[in-house]
Amino acid sequence: MRSTGFLALAFACAVSNAAWAADCKPLNIVSILDMTPIDRSGVVTIPISLNGTQKDFLLDTGGVYPQVTSKVAEELKLPQHRSNVEFYSADGSLSRTAALVHDFTMGKLRASDMDLQISPGGEEIMSPVAFPSYDFEMNFAARKLNILSSDHCEGKVIYWQSQALAVVPIKIRDFHVEVPVKLDGKDFTAIIDTGSSRSTIRQDVARSAFDLAPGSPDMVPDGHLGNDEQAVVYTYPFRTLSFEGVTISNPKVRILPNIMGRNADQSHKMNTLIGRNSDDIALPEVIVGMDVLTKLHLYFAFKEHKLYLTEASAAPAP
Repeated sequence: MRSTGFLALAFACAVSNAAWAADCKPLNIVSILDMTPIDRSGVVTIPISLNGTQKDFLLDTGGVYPQVTSKVAEELKLPQHRSNVEFYSADGSLSRTAALVHDFTMGKLRASDMDLQISPGGEEIMSPVAFPSYDFEMNFAARKLNILSSDHCEGKVIYWQSQALAVVPIKIRDFHVEVPVKLDGKDFTAIIDTGSSRSTIRQDVARSAFDLAPGSPDMVPDGHLGNDEQAVVYTYPFRTLSFEGVTISNPKVRILPNIMGRNADQSHKMNTLIGRNSDDIALPEVIVGMDVLTKLHLYFAFKEHKLYLTEASAAPAP
């Protein structure tokens, strides 16, 4: 086991020369994009061109679809229309509008007549999950986002020097990257969210699993969501967060109230007087944010349904 600050990486498997067997296609890099830190929170932006005008988009694996602010949509005179989906932010803000971009360019990837949801959170957002036919490598130490072809031998993706490697199974559900995690030894389903500066657990989940509630010992208020002073956020001294051999000691996990669906349809579900339609709109159980992810070098192999993790390293491009 090798310690990297507060992070302990356990070997899930070792990289061997067999990874480059003669019968395997080599990794084929499509584009390399610079990742620019927004501030000290760890979240980053990447350059994307909309109809020939470059804008900085938040790199957000938790962002579902690519999104654009109403301000940029108006600036670029993008046609707007009623969206086929409804978008909710963590504080319950709602968007039902999309904007049409005739030329969406990300590195060498291009899409024509692409709908971008008007962001309810007020940020330009790009989610790699919207492009599942490609692999995405996030090298936070070198501040590079590498986009690669998924046409290569399975499992043969780690081209850089590393001391430890973990391979985590992933599921794509509602355009989120889900992984199994353990928080203080209890099992949860988490999403990998490069758009979140902090890792979180939903308040009702924390109550059910750990009997934590406002007023519990060591529950410390830590601000609130949006402009709602009643939606109080808390911190609690959890001991460990781990997934597939990766263990984080003393993670700074925030406890968030679930108000995401408060602006959704509040009517009762069909044939029941208990559940409401808004119950299906909720924060994930656990979010693994950038306070953890910046310590890692990530390779998303969507075709393999796997996430490869090593310690952070300033590796060269393949």
